[in-house]
Amino acid sequence: MDCRTFRSLIPRYLAGHLDEGPRQEFQSHEASCLLCHNTLKGRRSLRESVSTGVLENRSAPEELRGSIRVCMECMDHPGRLVCPRLRFKLRLVKPDAVQ
Repeated sequence: MDCRTFRSLIPRYLAGHLDEGPRQEFQSHEASCLLCHNTLKGRRSLRESVSTGVLENRSAPEELRGSIRVCMECMDHPGRLVCPRLRFKLRLVKPDAVQ
């Protein structure tokens, strides 16, 4: 498996939607490629942080939680690691840097 294929499979892997063969190949590549290992680690961490920090926080406005849910779905598109709107909402980049 190459790195590009690995990155495109991250959403399916995190959702538990990879069959045994592709999952083993995915895990094997992750174990042998530091870049992909770190990419998966960061993606998993981001999803967990957003989920526990915003989506499960009932004091957060429903409009914000709904918007973040859309951004999380946006990140599930192959090859997209972070939704540009989510980066802006969480202030991961300066507002003027979002295109």
